[in-house]
Amino acid sequence: MNDSSDIFTSSGAAHADFILAADDSWIQRGYLNDVPHIVIADQERFRSAEEAAAILDSMFANGIQVFFIDAETYSQMRSADDYGMAIVKGLTSENQKQGRNFVAF
Repeated sequence: MNDSSDIFTSSGAAHADFILAADDSWIQRGYLNDVPHIVIADQERFRSAEEAAAILDSMFANGIQVFFIDAETYSQMRSADDYGMAIVKGLTSENQKQGRNFVAF
């Protein structure tokens, strides 16, 4: 398990930094085709964080693609040879669902 506060930035782009204390048992961050994304396997836990609304708004505003998934799908991602990238490609982001700064991979 990797407990940390991570700062997510995009090199050379105007993405806002966000800080989220989390461990990799329920959150995966990364880039796919230079598009930043975050996969969250425990939506209730994320939304219960005091700063969740501000973090989510910042991610949406800055093109970070946000995915809420269930624990089973997250487990499949973690055990996949490609670190779950094929699964992520098949998901619909919250950005797209809400019409908030959707960026395709």
